[in-house]
This record gives sequence, structure tokens and C-alpha cells, in this order.
Amino acid sequence: ILLSSVVKRYGAMSKDMEFHILGIDVNTGKKLFETSVEDSKYAVEIINGKPEGDKIQLYGLYFDKDEKTGKAKSLGICSVKIDFTGKVLERQYLSWAKDVSKLLPANDKGKIEDVGYMFFHNFIKTADGKIFGIAESYKKGVSGVGVALSVLGGGNAGLAKMTIEDFYIFEFTPEFKLNSVRLVEKTKNTIELPAGYEFMSPQVLARLMLMFGYFDYQFTQFTKDNSVISVGYLDYENRKGEKDGWVFGTMNYLDNEWTSDKIKFSSSANRFGVLMGKPGYVLVYEYFRKEKRMDVRLEKINL
Repeated sequence: ILLSSVVKRYGAMSKDMEFHILGIDVNTGKKLFETSVEDSKYAVEIINGKPEGDKIQLYGLYFDKDEKTGKAKSLGICSVKIDFTGKVLERQYLSWAKDVSKLLPANDKGKIEDVGYMFFHNFIKTADGKIFGIAESYKKGVSGVGVALSVLGGGNAGLAKMTIEDFYIFEFTPEFKLNSVRLVEKTKNTIELPAGYEFMSPQVLARLMLMFGYFDYQFTQFTKDNSVISVGYLDYENRKGEKDGWVFGTMNYLDNEWTSDKIKFSSSANRFGVLMGKPGYVLVYEYFRKEKRMDVRLEKINL
């Protein structure tokens, strides 16, 4: 089955979005179902999902049903199980204020004290039944550059900025109870926003940051049985005694433990990136404009 997230809105400028799940039979191309997983109280935005036996497990965020979900702040994290006809079988809700705040001080709108907001990139269920949510924290702030340009008459300067900060790994039990939150520190990534963006909510801006590729998260790869998981991201390091530069970092889960590894890029490369390879490996490419040369190599991840 192929699962797709479908977002509907009833007007070109409407901020009230409705989230659906579309199921397609990959063998025949036949549409199996299209269903909304919201209930009478909450609207639900699905982040990802996967078939498990005779059910489909979905993970996402939930919102007040009366809010305009295109700009609303989420109330928390949710787990939804449906069958292969799209019928909802089970729902579980974990609120920022009551559940997450026991481990991270959060208010009822998803903002976490001294951290900001969380953007969830992925949810993964491991071979031993644990569930991990991979989130990246972000904040909306005032742009000092934009304010200075406005004072100096610098035209239509933007007054807001977004700061992409650390990773947080949320660990849930098989019953979707929040067990722990792990912090993975990395260098802050600040994006100066164009004029007019200061009127957008942090949640809407986060979706734009994802679309433009500003988050540092790259991908998650895992073995067929999900016994080994690697989460890849880009980071910029200030290195003592050597030239600063970009690295590809991984957070790796194996034998009930998290480890980390980093791969350095050449400081003279004009463009670079990483693609998923076979399990345990990534494909690194670097382009050198002066030499008109591209280097491609398969790198092993040290677990």
C-alpha cells in the first residue's frame, strides 16, 4: 500500500486546512481509501505512517477543531491506527502542556521554555517496539539586520528571522507513552526572512523552511527489521586549530543505545551533499568548480 498525505482547503486564501490520508494499492494502482482522521474535538496533521500487520500506524500533531490549522499552534503529538479501508480504530493524544511538559517545560501551544517550537521530521518504530520521534527545534525572532536597515531607510527590509537549533529525540513506549527526550546539540542556523514574513506564525514559517530546505535534517535510513536506525543531518563546525567547515552528522540507534558519527566535507568544495546508500553507508558527493570535477564516495557510518 502507498500512503500519501492530502491537504485540502476550501478557498485559495483559506487558512483552514483539512488533512486526509490516501491509500493506493501499489500492485493495481486502485484507490483503496481517502479518509480524514480528525474527530469531533481535534483536527490531525499526519507526519508519517506505516502498515503494521493488518493495521496502519500513523503519527502526527493535533489541533483544536475550531482553529484554522494553516496557522494554528498544535496542542500536542498523536498516534492514530486505521485499517486498510481507512476506518479509524484507535487514537492517542499527548499534550504539550500535560505530557511533554513533564520532561520539557512546555505551554499549551507547543512552545517549549528556552527551546522554542519543535518540527517533527519523522517517527520510527524499532524492532524492539520503541517509537522515536525525530524533531528539530526552531524559533522566530526579530532580525537585527532588518531593523537596522529600516532605521537607516534601507527600503523594504524584513524584520523577522528564523533560527534552526538542536535536535530532540522523543522516545515513546510501544503504547505511545512518552518515556524520555534526548538532546543532540548542533550549530544554530539563522535565516533572515524577507519583508512581510514577520506577520506569519512560527508554524507557517516552519513549513516554508522545510519547503526551501533550511532545516538541517536530511533523512532517516534503517535496516529492513528497523534494528539499526541512522538519522542524518548537516552541521557547521567551529574547529579549534583547523579551518571551520561543514560535516554530515548521524545519530545512530543500535542495541538499545544511541551513538553518533560525523563525516567531514572538503573545505574547498563548492557544492556538496549526502544521499542514502545501502544500510550502514551514505553516498557523499563534492563538486569542485575550479577543477570542474565531482568526487563521489561511499562512506561507512560508524555505529
